[in-house]
Amino acid sequence: VEGFPDGADVRTVFVEADILGDLSDLCCLDYVFADDRIKAAKISRDEVSKVMLSVGFTQKMLGDAVTTLSGGWRMKLALARAMLQKADILLMDEPTNHLDVVNVKWVVDYLKSLTNVTCIMVSHHSGLLDEVCSHILQIKDLKLGCEKGNLSSFVEKHPEVKSFFEFKATKLKFSFPQPGFIEGVKSKGRALMKMTNRVACVGRNGAGKSTLIKMLTGETVPDENRGVVWKHPNIRVAYVAQHAFHHIEQHLDKTPNQYIQWRYQHGEDKEEIRKEAMTLTEEEEALVAKPVKLDGGVDKKGNPISIHRVIE
Repeated sequence: VEGFPDGADVRTVFVEADILGDLSDLCCLDYVFADDRIKAAKISRDEVSKVMLSVGFTQKMLGDAVTTLSGGWRMKLALARAMLQKADILLMDEPTNHLDVVNVKWVVDYLKSLTNVTCIMVSHHSGLLDEVCSHILQIKDLKLGCEKGNLSSFVEKHPEVKSFFEFKATKLKFSFPQPGFIEGVKSKGRALMKMTNRVACVGRNGAGKSTLIKMLTGETVPDENRGVVWKHPNIRVAYVAQHAFHHIEQHLDKTPNQYIQWRYQHGEDKEEIRKEAMTLTEEEEALVAKPVKLDGGVDKKGNPISIHRVIE
């Protein structure tokens, strides 16, 4: 930004909850300690550990792989990393995403406790903006305006922005296609759930909600001898991930159109094939490697022809 102070004069930190791919193999403590800005500030591992414990991490979680964290814990990890850098300006993009009410309260209390830090945030959480904001920035007609007060006072002056936070304040209507019947299912027995059900999966941050959904979709599989996931072979499952961009990190050079063409170019979903449930076990690979007997018709004398071939 033209005219913005140098980093040596004003320390600006962006709270980023996404896990960096090249560091995804590290444990939580090492992940924070590996940050170049943490190293440049000469912050010790003990200090990193102390701050992480202060935001709710346990000693066990410090040693757990960073990829095991739920969305809520990833945000707390990002906040811990920002706290260590002692920012003058804190930039936050949807800081309450994936957080349960307890952790939302923790974020609110933390932001209100900052006395010498300017916090600039993007959020659709109206309660957060009401509690912590003293000024509202609005981008309108390619111009940036600033008004003093929280969100409620801003909405009083500009009623049209209420539609940004309340769906009923808009005239938009959404319609979704009704799911079709599963081919081959004709039983009229009592169902646990029907095709028209809308089911919520609830639990505290880290309880395993996303893990359960991933298991139902085949993203992951249960531990050995710990249960079986079965679904009808004709069922069609669509999955919108909590971290929806995890599939496209390797395709950032493509346009949306090119990515869709690449993903479905042979009629199958390439990302679907990469799921753990679609990966062959050693036993299955051994069976695939064995030649199969194919019917080759008959020869000139009318004798049957057998062909043995490995299916690739």
